Amino acid sequence: MDITITKSLYTGFIKEYEGATLMHCELNPAIVYTAFTAVVRKQKQVMLKLVQRKYDALKVYIFF
Repeated sequence: MDITITKSLYTGFIKEYEGATLMHCELNPAIVYTAFTAVVRKQKQVMLKLVQRKYDALKVYIFF
């Protein structure tokens, strides 16, 4: 709830309303947020493949 940036950095860019709570967050410069969804989707696919391989290896080991 505390704004840690100076007011001059956001004045004129956002509208402040009486009674509204102004909040902010900092973005990590190392993350490309426009590609974030695609990266997470790819990571999920990789994890599912790894889990499937482990499952298949266990299934073969158990039945033979």
